[in-house]
Amino acid sequence: MAESVEDFLFENVGSPVEEKEVKLDRFKSPFKIKSLTADEVSALRKQATKRVLNRKTHKYEQDTDENQFQDLV
Repeated sequence: MAESVEDFLFENVGSPVEEKEVKLDRFKSPFKIKSLTADEVSALRKQATKRVLNRKTHKYEQDTDENQFQDLV
C-alpha cells in the first residue's frame, strides 16, 4: 500500500551529504563527487545571478547565467 506524501517527504529530511570516489577508465585519477544540500545549491545559484536592466520595461530583473551555475556546481 502506498504511503502518504508527508511520510515520503519526512523520510528524506536531513539526508546526509554523501561523498563518493569514482574511477573512470579514461582518466588516470579518480574523481570525488558529493551531493549538495539545498542551501549549497541556492548559494551557487545566487553567485550565478546578476541584476540586468530590461530595456523594454526599464526595470531591473534577476538573470541567472546557467553556464556559470553549471561551472560552479
